[in-house]
This record gives sequence, structure tokens and C-alpha cells, in this order.
Amino acid sequence: MMAEDSLAGWYARPDTQGWCYVRDGHAAVRFLDELFGELFRVRAGLIRQLRVDEDERAVRVDRMLAEVRATREGRSGPGGDPVGATGAAPAAAAGPGVGGGV
Repeated sequence: MMAEDSLAGWYARPDTQGWCYVRDGHAAVRFLDELFGELFRVRAGLIRQLRVDEDERAVRVDRMLAEVRATREGRSGPGGDPVGATGAAPAAAAGPGVGGGV
């Protein structure tokens, strides 16, 4: 039974047939209560799914950040500066006679 059907029946019944509008009103309220109950169950399921997704996403982001940090630490030069940050070439790549070597 649709809410519109319940309400349509309530409005369409004439007084002369002896129908009780109050009884129809109670039926409409019961129907709406059931409908809202179902909507809240669907909403709760959606919220659970969103929270699970957020938790999974946080784990992936943490993993990616750890990989980036590990990559940066692995490429660090002397003193913790990333290679090439000072503009000087590493000593091994400079070759003899470059950078004060003999």
C-alpha cells in the first residue's frame, strides 16, 4: 500500500457513507511509521558501508604515505638532504679533478 493510496482513500470518502476519518488517519500514520522505519534501516546500512569505506581508504592512504616517506628516506644524501637539493653533484659522480679532487 502506497502512502498516496492511503491518503487518497482518506480524502475521497464522503461523510454520508459513515466512514470514520479518524480510523483512516490512524491507518495512514501506521503506514508512515512503517515507511520511516524502513528508511531508517536503509540509512543505517548506508552509513555502515560509508564507515567501512572510510576505514579502508584510511589504511590505503597510510600505506601510500609510508611508501612515499620510505622512498624519500632511501634517496637522502649526507646530512639528510635529498640528493641534488644543494645543487652539487654527488662525489662519486663528480669524477677526478672536479670539486677540489686531484
